[in-house]
Amino acid sequence: MVDEDGNRTIYLDVTSLSGASENGFEIWAGPPVYTATLPGDVNQRNVQVMNNHPEQFDSKGISVLAVGQEPQNSNLTGTVDIPLAYIGSKYAGQVITVTLFDPDQGTRPPLAFYFDTLSPAHYYLSFGDSVDPAGRCFDGGSVYAGECDDQWVTPAYTMTIPEAFLFYGGRLMAQYEAGTNDTLNWKVTLPPAPAQDVTAGCWALPIAVHQDNLALFPSDATVTPPYEPFPLPAEFEYPDPPPTYTTDYTDAFFRNTPGLSLTQARQGYIFKANKPVQSDFTFLCWRPSCDANALITSLIYPGDSYNYVNPNDFDDTELNVGDWVLAHSGNVGSLDALLSYYIDRQAPIRLIIYDAVQSQGSEVQVKISGFAVLQLQGFSFYGVDKWLLLEYVQGENGCGRPVPPGQTPTPTPSATSTSTPTSSPTPSPPATPTATPSATSTPTYTPSATATPTTSPTATPTATATATQTPTSSPTPSPSPPPTATPTATSTPARTPTPTNTPQPGYRLYLPVVRRTP
Repeated sequence: MVDEDGNRTIYLDVTSLSGASENGFEIWAGPPVYTATLPGDVNQRNVQVMNNHPEQFDSKGISVLAVGQEPQNSNLTGTVDIPLAYIGSKYAGQVITVTLFDPDQGTRPPLAFYFDTLSPAHYYLSFGDSVDPAGRCFDGGSVYAGECDDQWVTPAYTMTIPEAFLFYGGRLMAQYEAGTNDTLNWKVTLPPAPAQDVTAGCWALPIAVHQDNLALFPSDATVTPPYEPFPLPAEFEYPDPPPTYTTDYTDAFFRNTPGLSLTQARQGYIFKANKPVQSDFTFLCWRPSCDANALITSLIYPGDSYNYVNPNDFDDTELNVGDWVLAHSGNVGSLDALLSYYIDRQAPIRLIIYDAVQSQGSEVQVKISGFAVLQLQGFSFYGVDKWLLLEYVQGENGCGRPVPPGQTPTPTPSATSTSTPTSSPTPSPPATPTATPSATSTPTYTPSATATPTTSPTATPTATATATQTPTSSPTPSPSPPPTATPTATSTPARTPTPTNTPQPGYRLYLPVVRRTP
């Protein structure tokens, strides 16, 4: 089938007919130019691609995905991080369930869930390190001995996705101890996709990056302006040691394609935003006459962009494409602690992309051309040439929010707006919703640094079974506080939609691949 953007999708409905322990199949998709140079065995192909620099084997946009359920097989024992499903931002605040079938050959709890667009310091749910109060078979931590043999883990794991101002969409990740030669099956269940008010605007931190900013070349490449090389280690103020990127492609940014702009970016592209020499980025003010203290407050995750007022239209309090925002023109103060916080926790953040600048009296304004989720990888505020090193995660032209029952989206800000300032606006910070826990399910919240997988299983289906999923309570993580302040949170009741086993549009399940152990 071909969608409205011209993307082609081929659906394969495969039934394996015979076999014993691993009754399955393997699928590899990619450009035909590699058929003579890569092994026919899919697992060997994955290993060769990883061992011989992924940038040499461009998939040309081809992905292999699982729909509805994701079977997999582990070839080695070790902690793994598996992408289960891409969950769109429209599911913010909704309840989803996850379960797995037949983890018995050395696969062990605890089982943790997080999103790749949120730092584990902000959302990380861990189950099964001790006996789960709900009585799941997949519990007991290291003493687990295959109690889930040939059965689905019930009750299913139930979790509430963060609300819209915290959640940008992202891959739901599972982290656990995989067992050698264990074959199991994952199932992710989402509620029907909620309607969205696409006029409701986005939440963002007060940093704007120009859309013409170009992806960096390796630090040892010879380039001429407007192209720039990756910063040398001595140029970094933080982190220490800094990341590197050279033409031998053994570094962290092998997904980068030099010379392409932010409007062409894909996940993994790396950008250096300079200020003020080239004005590739600017700090922002959500309201007139903000000072350094207001900027610092706005930079504390998840920010306070609910205070935004369009400087040209005081009735406009939602950040949307085409709106104008004040550039911060004063002293920015000391931001080292805040910026280091985002780097240390590998926390993706939503920033504003702009395409035009205008002056209104003594004020400078930038025009929003889009939004992007980026990950801060380094910075330098030495001297005049200040810069941020940003890795691209995903782009967004609008964020939207769920439409309350009985309402329909309107071309003006809807009832989901969090504040409605007049010409003399008064800030009214929104609640930061959390799920309401139940006494029968108490997940362990353990903030951690970015997980590093030792290996990832290859995809090999197993036999499946049917089960009635019983939603349990939604776990509540306790976010790790930023260095100078903590946003105030209040509890709201968790929604409990009825799960369905029918795959819903708007999410994808990912087949895992083998990764080389560093």
